[in-house]
Parts: sequence; structure tokens; C-alpha cells
Amino acid sequence: MLRGKDVHEVEQMKQMGLSVSAISELTGYDRKTVRKYLLNPEGVPDYGPREAQPSKLDPHKPYLADRLRRACGTRKCCCGRSASAAMVAATRS
Repeated sequence: MLRGKDVHEVEQMKQMGLSVSAISELTGYDRKTVRKYLLNPEGVPDYGPREAQPSKLDPHKPYLADRLRRACGTRKCCCGRSASAAMVAATRS
């Protein structure tokens, strides 16, 4: 599957007068793939931003935040961070 930029490049080569076989050799794509995108350039997939996937840790974040809140108190945490920095790191989504 070609990306939009690649399809545009193939179209430019065709406009310059190159054959499908020549474009195939220059780009490294199979000649049938080149022909497919020359015949139907609207078939280029349109990729957009993806939705954020849920973290495997999400169900456990309230528990971990509670544990850090109890363990850290106001002094430095066992990991060397201040209590507030450790809680922010644990509850960051």
C-alpha cells in the first residue's frame, strides 16, 4: 500500500512520460501496484490521528495513588522523589 506522497510521486513520473514498468523499476514497487494507483489515485488511504489507547495500568491507578499517598507522607519517598512528585507520576494518564 502506498502513502499519499508515494502516489503523488508515481503520478508525476507518469506525467513525465515514464512507462509503468519504468516507474516500477525506479520506485521498487510492483508494476501491478503502480498501475492500481495510476488508475485510481483516490484509493489512497487517508490516515489521521488515532485515539489514545487505554493503559493496562488504568484500573490500578487509584490503588497505586492511595498507596503512594499513605507511604510518602510529607518526607521524601523511598524512590527519592518528593511525595507530590511521586503521586503526580503515579496518577498521570
